[in-house]
Amino acid sequence: MNTVQRRTLYFIIAAIIYYITAFNATGYYNPDEHFQIFEFAALKIPGNGIERMPWEHLEMMRSSFQPWIAYCLIVVCRSFHVSDPYLITLILRVFTATLSLTAIALFFNRYKSVFKGKWADVFLLLFLFLWFLPYINVRFNSESWSGIFILLGVSLIPPDREMKHLNIVGCGLLCGISFLCRFQCGIIVLSLSIWLVLNKIKPGYIFIFYLPFLLIIAGGTFLDKLYYNQWTFAPWNYVRANIINDVASQFGTTFWLLYVKDIVYASVIPVGIFVIIFYILYAAVYPGAMFLWITLPFVLIHLLIPHKELRFIFPILNLLPFIIVRGMEAVERIYRSFIHHYRKPLITVGSALLMLNLTALIVMTYTPPSGGRIGITQFVYDNYRNKNIRLFHLGMEEENPYEPFSFLSQSFYYNPHIKSIILNDSSVTSLNGNVPDSLTFIVLRGQTGRRFIDNKNVRLIRRGYPLIAEKIVGWYSNEMNMGEYFLYEKKD
Repeated sequence: MNTVQRRTLYFIIAAIIYYITAFNATGYYNPDEHFQIFEFAALKIPGNGIERMPWEHLEMMRSSFQPWIAYCLIVVCRSFHVSDPYLITLILRVFTATLSLTAIALFFNRYKSVFKGKWADVFLLLFLFLWFLPYINVRFNSESWSGIFILLGVSLIPPDREMKHLNIVGCGLLCGISFLCRFQCGIIVLSLSIWLVLNKIKPGYIFIFYLPFLLIIAGGTFLDKLYYNQWTFAPWNYVRANIINDVASQFGTTFWLLYVKDIVYASVIPVGIFVIIFYILYAAVYPGAMFLWITLPFVLIHLLIPHKELRFIFPILNLLPFIIVRGMEAVERIYRSFIHHYRKPLITVGSALLMLNLTALIVMTYTPPSGGRIGITQFVYDNYRNKNIRLFHLGMEEENPYEPFSFLSQSFYYNPHIKSIILNDSSVTSLNGNVPDSLTFIVLRGQTGRRFIDNKNVRLIRRGYPLIAEKIVGWYSNEMNMGEYFLYEKKD
C-alpha cells in the first residue's frame, strides 16, 4: 500500500467515525447551541411566539447567520412535507461533519510538507482521530463552525512562500464567516493579520485581507436587519453586554488556574497533560510560528475574562494536532540520544496514551450530549409519535427533557401529545391509576428520584447513554453520569 492509498484509507475510516458520531450526537452540548440557533430559527416560523426567548435575542447580540441556515433548511424540509426536527438537526450535523473533513483534507494537503518522513502520517492520524475532535467537529454550533472556517482560512496560507492575492482574499472571506459564527474569533483574525504583515504579505496588502472580511461582516449585518427587523450591529451589542456591562459574569466566574485544570480534566487527564506539554515545547522551539501567534492570544484573553467555559476554546482545537506533532518532531530532533536510551519506557507510555485515546474516541462516537436529553425525546417521537403520554418528572431545572429550563422555551422539539406532570409525594399516587388512551412514562436523571419508582410496576425503556459508555464514563468520573436521563414506562 503506497502513501496515497494509506492516507485515503485513514480518511475513509475517519469519515465512518464522523458520520456515526453525527448520527448519535442528537441534542446539544451546550444550551446556546440550541436556544441561540434553532429557537432563533423557529421564531421565524409562523405561529411561534417570542415568549421565553434567550436574553441574547432581546439584546440583538447574536448573529443571525446560523439561525438563517437552520431556518432555510426547515423551510425546504417542510416543502417536502418533512417536519421531523430530529432529521433536520441530523442533516446539519452530517453537513458539518462533511465540512470538517473537507477542511481537514485541505489543511493537511497544505501543511504536510512541513513534516519529514513518518511525522506527516503521525500528524494526519492525530488530526483525524484525536478523541474529542470528531465529537466537536460534527456539531452545528458557533464554536465548531468558527473553528472550521478558521481552519479553511489558514489552509490558504502557504508555509514556504508568499501568498497570492487570491489566497489573501479567500483567507479574509473565510475569516469573516468565522467571525460571524463567533465574534470572539476576532482575536484570532487580528492576530493572524498581524502575523501575515510581519511574515507573508506586504503591509499595503492588508486591505486585500480585510476588504472581503468587512464585506462578510456587512452581509451579516444585513441578515441581522432581516432577522431583527431593524438595523443593528450584533458584534457591538455583544461587546456592550458581555464586556462593558459584564453580563456574562452573572453566569459564573472561574479563576484562570482552575480553568486550566478543567481543560486538562475534560481532555482526559493524561491526554490533556500531553497536549499542554507539547504546546509549551512548540512555543519554546517556534516562538514566531503562525499557529502560536493565533492561538496563544486567544487562550490568554480567555484566561483573563471572568466567565469561562470549556467550549470557548473549541475554535482553536483543530490546530492542536499540527502544534503537538511539530513539538514531538522537535523533541526527537533535540533529544535523540535520550529517546534512544529510554525507548522501551517511552513506547509503553505512548501505547497507553493511544489505548486511552482509542477508548475515549469509541465512547464519544456513541455518546450523545447533555445526558441523552434530546435522545430521550427522539425515542418517544420515533416510537410513540401520535400517542398521548403522561410524562412524570421531578420539578427541578433540566429534569423535563421537553422543557429543561423554566426561563426558556424549547419549542423546536414541542410534542403536543405530551402532558408533563411534576413528580412529587402528592402526584406519585396517580402513577397507579390508568388514563384511557394514554401511556404513562417517568423520566429521571441519574439516581435522583428513584424512590418514586421503587416497588412500582415500571420498566426501563430507554437510557441516555449506551450501557458500555455509561460504565466507562463512570469509571473516569461518576459525576458525568449524574446527568444521564432514564425513561421508564408504567406497566398496566
